[in-house]
Amino acid sequence: MAAHDSSEKSIKTKLRKAESKLKTFCQATATNTI
Repeated sequence: MAAHDSSEKSIKTKLRKAESKLKTFCQATATNTI
């Protein structure tokens, strides 16, 4: 149970990091386009 919980947390953390990277990338692209 604990192992599953920690793996789930790491997946969510990776998702959040990927989301923030995507947002940063989109913002940078939008800034460069304008």
